[in-house]
Amino acid sequence: MTKPSVSWSQDYTVKSNARRAARAAGIDPSTVSTFVKAGQKLYRYPLNALPTLVRAANEAAKKKADKAKTRKTPKPAAIDKNRRNQADDFAFERSGNSSAKTSGKFKSNTDYIQSFNKPAEAPKEAPPPKPRTSPRTGWAKASAKKAVNDAAPKADRGLKFTAVAALLRRPGGASITEVCAATGWKPHSARARISVDVSKLLAVGDEIIRRREDGVSHYAIVRSKQMELPGVSQEGA
Repeated sequence: MTKPSVSWSQDYTVKSNARRAARAAGIDPSTVSTFVKAGQKLYRYPLNALPTLVRAANEAAKKKADKAKTRKTPKPAAIDKNRRNQADDFAFERSGNSSAKTSGKFKSNTDYIQSFNKPAEAPKEAPPPKPRTSPRTGWAKASAKKAVNDAAPKADRGLKFTAVAALLRRPGGASITEVCAATGWKPHSARARISVDVSKLLAVGDEIIRRREDGVSHYAIVRSKQMELPGVSQEGA
């Protein structure tokens, strides 16, 4: 038996060109073969090879057949179990205990019978709430006090500033501790209020002085030394 003659394409010096020409002709590029002619490496492809589309269809059909052969068939035990469950369901529906079936608690009569041997599940209790512990307790208290101060009307703040000004007009003034006890402010807040807000209540010629005694700051409202100079009157100031 003679082999069918193979007709080849023209010779290509570059393999990529031969593969590109085969693809354009509808032939599988993998059929490109290599040969040596006159000491030069050349490439060509058979013209009577199967077209690419026919080859791909044959491969797809072969894969489908292999997949059908290797498909897993259900085991007899599994089939029997399914049939037994169906029979149990039928018997369970025919029985008078249809309320448990309709409730969805039991899937079959077997599950209903086995439930008698199981102990009743205790209701789950909610875990106790965890105590809220914040390491920044001082910061939380300061924030709460700031919220109260911000919510207070401006008239109450003005009364506090007036009370602080009255304390500072006493002979000897008042210490920062006394101001904090009278107003409820923190020391840094009291110093800021005295230098900003209380200073706006001063009369013409008054000023706030600060001195340190035993490590504690004392504030007082006194007449300005500039007003005591000769030739300077309160009206001129």
